[in-house]
Amino acid sequence: MKNPTPKKIGIGLSLSSLELLQVLQTREFIDHIWIPSKALSKTGNKPKGLMLGPIVEVLASNWTKVSAFYFIGSVSAVVRLVAPFLTNKEDDPAVLVLDAKCLHVIPLIGTHFAGAEELALQLSQELGANPAITGDSRTQGRLALDAFGEGWGWQRSGKIEDWSELMHIQ
Repeated sequence: MKNPTPKKIGIGLSLSSLELLQVLQTREFIDHIWIPSKALSKTGNKPKGLMLGPIVEVLASNWTKVSAFYFIGSVSAVVRLVAPFLTNKEDDPAVLVLDAKCLHVIPLIGTHFAGAEELALQLSQELGANPAITGDSRTQGRLALDAFGEGWGWQRSGKIEDWSELMHIQ
């Protein structure tokens, strides 16, 4: 039987991320795990839902299929890893970055459309992380007009640029 397509992938950039990845999996934030094979070889613990192969291949084959990637590691490393896959804010998945101790969670990509800000807030409530929300809509207490109503199945018409411009009018 073929493995189902992952919906949410947890990616650890070092062995220190494995424990948090397993917590995220147990609490159903993620359904698959990737960590470097060298790091995995240092532990006898083979996690459930383990993905194998180079990280670039895992990202390339899943970028358009998953709803979210949870990275445990450095923000700068994550930016470099995901940059080649970025298309536009309507199509990119949620990308969140956490530290291995789950002190901080940063919704990096897909903050409105893919729901990264909302996922960060849920994660912070459940695991006690500090969400680093920087989007102007949320920090100013405004509606994100370019994504408003999507949770109810509403769809915009017209160009995304027109909606984004509307958000910048004060």
